[in-house]
Amino acid sequence: MKITEMFPEMPKVKIGGKEYELKFNTRSVIQLEKDYPNPDEIRNILKNILTGIKAIDLINLLFAGLLNTKSFKDKEVLIDIIEPRDFNDYADAILAAYMRSCVSPEQIEKLEVLAVGAKKKAEAETSPVNTLSIE
Repeated sequence: MKITEMFPEMPKVKIGGKEYELKFNTRSVIQLEKDYPNPDEIRNILKNILTGIKAIDLINLLFAGLLNTKSFKDKEVLIDIIEPRDFNDYADAILAAYMRSCVSPEQIEKLEVLAVGAKKKAEAETSPVNTLSIE
């Protein structure tokens, strides 16, 4: 099993009828440092993202994650397009993209090794020798 099977692609969000890839890169980090000079703020927001955050925090994170697309010149443009009914979808995508951005190449390699090991174990457990017969 490859890591791409565990994490198929970067999360996407639909805004104004168009799909955008959400990705946290260096430009995103710089934007978040401007929005949140205290790094603990970002951690607290991400910790509570699924249980409810302020709309402005969601917009700040969404905007930072969309900087790679170069589709929104500023947050005001984004604010005018997004709909509150989609906030939960945005929150899920933000969290997934942020977590993916924190994984190092070494961690990815370890995950691949673990995935291969798990696949071999699953195959061994379901092999004909270990499978019970109904007959």
